[in-house]
Amino acid sequence: MMPERVGSESVLWSVMGVFSVLLFFAGFAVFILMVRQKRTAGAGAALLTILLSYGLFQHIGAFLRETGRAAAQTAGRFGAAIPDWLVLSVCVALTAGELLLFCSIVSHRKNRITLMSIKEATDGLPMGILCYAPNGRILLINPAMERFGSLLTGELPTDGSLFAEKLHTGEFLPGCQVIDAPETLVIRLSDDTVWTVTEEVIPYEGVRIQAIMVSDITDDYQKTLELRRIQEKVLTLNAKLVKTNREIVALTAEQELLAAKVKIHDELGQNLLSIKRLILSGCGTESEAAEILKRLRENIDFLKGEADVVPDEYELMIGTAKRLGVDVVLSGTLPQTEPFKQIIAAGIHECFTNTLRHAHGDRLHVRIAENETLLTAVFTNNGEPPTGEIDEKGGLKLLRALVERVGGRMTVSVEPDLSVTLELPKEV
Repeated sequence: MMPERVGSESVLWSVMGVFSVLLFFAGFAVFILMVRQKRTAGAGAALLTILLSYGLFQHIGAFLRETGRAAAQTAGRFGAAIPDWLVLSVCVALTAGELLLFCSIVSHRKNRITLMSIKEATDGLPMGILCYAPNGRILLINPAMERFGSLLTGELPTDGSLFAEKLHTGEFLPGCQVIDAPETLVIRLSDDTVWTVTEEVIPYEGVRIQAIMVSDITDDYQKTLELRRIQEKVLTLNAKLVKTNREIVALTAEQELLAAKVKIHDELGQNLLSIKRLILSGCGTESEAAEILKRLRENIDFLKGEADVVPDEYELMIGTAKRLGVDVVLSGTLPQTEPFKQIIAAGIHECFTNTLRHAHGDRLHVRIAENETLLTAVFTNNGEPPTGEIDEKGGLKLLRALVERVGGRMTVSVEPDLSVTLELPKEV
């Protein structure tokens, strides 16, 4: 049987012999890699493949060296009676096993953090990183930090302590400067890019590793400058609006005061006519004469009042309301900062005017309350409640515009009584 087997399958056995040699060396390489990765189980599996491939090589070699009966006798000692398909199956199994072990090695290397993987990861970062020992020896630096250091000092950082000292002392190339350093150091380079610099201490095995990190914030910085310019414009516009509102309030108060004086003047004329009729008829009573005298004194006292605008808006509004016959009752503390002062003063003016004209009342209640984020003012009166919905026009419309301009909210309620509520945010 052996001569026939040799004659018909010698080529196949030769190929398997060469393949077993390759499996032996491949298993040896896998074994070394497993040992380097400190994987005991993998190294044991690789050692098993080495032994199997070596045994397979010995069996195939014995078969190919011997012929005839001697071959049968020699091969029998090495298992020459093993079927061909079983030998081929062992080759395939060893190949598959070594491939699986090799894939495991590659996967373990990819998923394991090593010094090289850290270096590769930091090299791809857009931010610059520099780590150095207390003696200044650089342990890690990536290309972004090398570029930053070259643009800042004109040379690559070679000593971490020296580079950190230059950052703090400002020893930069012309065109580079520190533009902001309240908490975090911000530096503008000569190419008009803006970088933020942060430092950190990383304890590692009893050694304090110094780390310097830089990040490109050019876009964010430009947006911040633009926001500052917009803020300055808004503040300027707000100052103009505050001045305009103050002028509107003062002008409105003057108009109301003038209208009141005209009304008093007319009443004064009527009182004089009443006196004339009383004198000519000679039949007036003392009570009528006293009443006419009282009205005359009130008219004269009012006309003697100062016509100039009072500098303080609250005094102006409350004084004007008092002269017109409306008492303003305050609860809480009136705000003294702008733009709240102008808005509350405008609210007092509008509400005492409506109290006098429409509600025919003589008392206006103003309740002020505030917390950390909101200031609230509620206006109510003792006059007649409205019979229908409130049509906001004129003064109420202007008051709502003032409130909403600063991000506040105005609510007009008619139930159970008429009330005007102003809610003003503290952060304007």
